[in-house]
Amino acid sequence: MPKNSTLWKRITCIMMIRAGRDNRDIMQCVQCSLNTVKAIRSKLGENSEDDEAVAARKPHSQRRDCVRTDAFLADLQVFSCVLSEGDVMPPHFFEQGLRLNADGYISMLDTVVKPWITRVANGRPYVFQRDSAPCHTGSKTIKWLVANFKDFTTPNVWPPSSPELNTMDYFVWGVVERDTNRTSSNTKAELMAKIRSVFAALTRETVARACSRFRRRVEAVIEAEGGYIE
Repeated sequence: MPKNSTLWKRITCIMMIRAGRDNRDIMQCVQCSLNTVKAIRSKLGENSEDDEAVAARKPHSQRRDCVRTDAFLADLQVFSCVLSEGDVMPPHFFEQGLRLNADGYISMLDTVVKPWITRVANGRPYVFQRDSAPCHTGSKTIKWLVANFKDFTTPNVWPPSSPELNTMDYFVWGVVERDTNRTSSNTKAELMAKIRSVFAALTRETVARACSRFRRRVEAVIEAEGGYIE
């Protein structure tokens, strides 16, 4: 069929959506409008709250009286995690000025993350996935994970740089950034309150839908021979 025919564009768009490509990628390849991509996503059951829609968000314009400088944000380190069924851990804020090293990361896992997972998983088996930050992959951290978690992704089987395969990166943090930036925050306490509110508003259905795209994204990375898919 002709490459620029309506049917060709629709088929290509569907294939790229199924492969986990974002809206901008699809628009450039198929040479179609954002509305067309969104309409096809809707027919495929891909709601507007998906990760691609979040990735296409507009940059936030900051008020002149806002004191949210780089230094203001540098002190604000946040951690959270989700279960594939859609449960969301309330955000954990690290103490001001704390440099997140292996000891700090293990302390947080022990006192915050493990108790939450144990309670929510309620005896079900699980695999703990995290990225490849140095404090996540050090020997001390691995030793703690072996002793305390049922299963986890080891550094030797996980891509060292893989935001496309981490639900927190390809969906959750995008939503948090988008929604907390709708209005300016002039104090750290105000920003922290907004972040907590956004996390509390995440529904299990929305998060579970984002997690369900994980396998499709893994397949796309394999097809790209380990390369980026976004």
